[in-house]
Amino acid sequence: MKIRYSAKFRPPAPVLRVGVAFPDEAPRANLTALVDTGADMTHVPLRVLKRLKAPVLYSAVVRANPAAPGYLVTVHLVDLIVNELRFPAIEVFGDENEQIIVLGRNFLNMMRIVLDGPKSILEI
Repeated sequence: MKIRYSAKFRPPAPVLRVGVAFPDEAPRANLTALVDTGADMTHVPLRVLKRLKAPVLYSAVVRANPAAPGYLVTVHLVDLIVNELRFPAIEVFGDENEQIIVLGRNFLNMMRIVLDGPKSILEI
């Protein structure tokens, strides 16, 4: 499947629609997700996780970059759904500063993706 990069970002960026669900349940949220190969872990807007009442697994300290100060987040376990493909038990952290899902390598490494920058196409 080929998906055009989103022009809502400058420069245009690869995005997917991602469902967030609990095991054996239908998606309870369907959001735009930025494909970020530089992010170690996937983060979801904290407001979404709170609305879904996603249980907290543990707390962790994250950094936006190695030189930035760390901040405390909560880590949750959810299923992520992309194009009818369900990826169960993905650890995500709740980020109160994000408005969209940011797909990190803990999720992206589960699938084959091709980023064709010159054509602004994401292929999965």
